[in-house]
Amino acid sequence: MIQLPTRWNREDRSPSLNISADGREVHFNGLPSLPVPAEKEAAAVRANFPMPRLCGIYYYEVEIINKGLKGRVSLTRLPGWAQPGWQPEWAHESWGYHGDDGRSFASQDTGSPYGQKFSTGDTIGCGVDFTLKRAFYTKNGAFQGYVFEDVDGELYPMVGLRTQGETIKANFGHAPFKFDIESHVHQRRNATWAKIQSTPITWAPSSRSFGILRERDTSMTNSSTSGPPSALAIASINDVSNVMDQIVLDYLHHHGYAGAGKALRKAMESKSALGLSSVGLPTGSGSTSASSTSTEESDTISRQHIMSAIVSGDIDFALSETRSKYPAAIDAKGGWMLFRLRCRKFVELVLEAAAALKIARKIEAAGASSVQRTIGAPSAYPSFETGMHPDSLVHGTVSEEQEDVDVDVDADADAMEVDERPAQGQTHTSSAPTPSPTTAQIALEHAFQYGRLLNADYEHDERPHVQYLFRRTFSLVAYESPLEVGGDVSRLAGQGAREELATELNEAILASQGKHPCPMLERVVAHTTSVVLELGFRGSGIAAFADTEKEFLHC
Repeated sequence: MIQLPTRWNREDRSPSLNISADGREVHFNGLPSLPVPAEKEAAAVRANFPMPRLCGIYYYEVEIINKGLKGRVSLTRLPGWAQPGWQPEWAHESWGYHGDDGRSFASQDTGSPYGQKFSTGDTIGCGVDFTLKRAFYTKNGAFQGYVFEDVDGELYPMVGLRTQGETIKANFGHAPFKFDIESHVHQRRNATWAKIQSTPITWAPSSRSFGILRERDTSMTNSSTSGPPSALAIASINDVSNVMDQIVLDYLHHHGYAGAGKALRKAMESKSALGLSSVGLPTGSGSTSASSTSTEESDTISRQHIMSAIVSGDIDFALSETRSKYPAAIDAKGGWMLFRLRCRKFVELVLEAAAALKIARKIEAAGASSVQRTIGAPSAYPSFETGMHPDSLVHGTVSEEQEDVDVDVDADADAMEVDERPAQGQTHTSSAPTPSPTTAQIALEHAFQYGRLLNADYEHDERPHVQYLFRRTFSLVAYESPLEVGGDVSRLAGQGAREELATELNEAILASQGKHPCPMLERVVAHTTSVVLELGFRGSGIAAFADTEKEFLHC
């Protein structure tokens, strides 16, 4: 868990300092000293948390509200001046920028020329760039330059006060900074990423594995700095290309992109015909031999059709195809995917009936006199006012006043045009069939019947995850418009749930075939992201700017 400094620490301060209730203002209340403050009157305070190196660059600002009676030193007098051991409990190094002379101090009595002097009314910013292990300061939004070397470790924001009446106020991100830190970070990010990208690497060819060597390996290239590259170097380049082709092909087949996968395979075959070398992927990557290409492409197309059916709401087709071609995926884990598909089928039936009823009600509200009503008065329509309790569905006691769920799905009711004022002697007609209230009621009853059957099949299944999904699925009937309610209800009924189910079934099918449920490309990205994050936690500031997701997935 990453903790950011948010206030000055009351438990980590000199007794001579008062801290405001919000933890941002510090006031020196020591006795005045004449003509020069005694050393015992100096005081300092640290923030409640250290600067997280994982952020790459940390920055905060301090406003000098009052310079004090003498005005010798307002900000960070002790930080940087004191050597380790200046207080028994703080035996650490410190760095600081002093306002009386504009000098910088790094745990020493005499400083070095650095920036401008500062006093009452000025705002001083302090930042640490962990990618460079250097600090920098700003004055009233102006960059004063980098200073200090090897600034690293567990670093705390700190301020030192020394004369009567000195008061400062910190901004740890509570308000906009005077300095444009976002632009500064953006520039440093680009520079750091350019350095990462320019790091020379060479390929370590192998018949069954692949790797990367940092810098240049002279054993893999010509010893001469001039002339054409060696045959081994050329093979290395081809190996890189072939492996990347295999990784991308594995990704395309995994997600059912049959057309793109077929085109890439033809390109790879063309390269092979030209005599270029090829390299295989590690076992279990999902790659196939040439003899099974047709079978793999057929499998990719089948999975693509199944996933497309689920995404479009056609659960019947998806279930039928999966049962026919991938029965092991349906039966795995105690029939979990069968249960998932059946629950989604119930959701689709409820949404379908609700959409039909919504269209019927819009037609009635528009006063389309030519629409034939078969159930008489509007009072015979199902009512949304009271909603429907899930228990009434489970136990089969659905009343007329409860038989409705107002949900909008794929049907676009707003696209249906209704002529409210047909010309005299003319009859309004529509080329598209419009569901009547009776049709909607029939569809809704169909959903209820399916729900009762689903309940009868799984009500005694005591597996916690089954019962959890069971309750969530049936809870939809308690809401008038699940897609408009928001939160978990809308997520369960919405398009995102379809896509999640399609992905889950695809992974289950691949697992039933002995293939990895996640394509190699996604595993490589996930592994790289984890490594970069771990490097950041271990103190590598550069890792903060190696944003795998941003650089590779959202470029």
